[in-house]
Amino acid sequence: MIRNLVISNETYQYIGLFGRTGSAEIKNVGLEGTYIAIDYLSADVVHIGGICASSSGVNSLVILNCYNIGIISISSSISDSHVGGIIGDKGSGNSISNCYNQGKMACFKSS
Repeated sequence: MIRNLVISNETYQYIGLFGRTGSAEIKNVGLEGTYIAIDYLSADVVHIGGICASSSGVNSLVILNCYNIGIISISSSISDSHVGGIIGDKGSGNSISNCYNQGKMACFKSS
């Protein structure tokens, strides 16, 4: 278990415990007290997830027995945001099993 992961005001495109994964298995990861708060992003598309931001492959990512408890918040002028408690953008054919998210999630479009 990882406690009190804090990520704030980053300008990266992939934001989470793991940013962008290729072929990977993420198992038995627990986050408690997560606080991800992003107020500005410079990329055209952004991916934010507690455990993982995004997968770059098809049928190559397995997330098993994981959880996230905390707050994920984004405020940005970007119109293409992928935000999730476990993963921001799962992609095609990737697998998430026996996982849960608990807490507040907010996505605001700023001008």
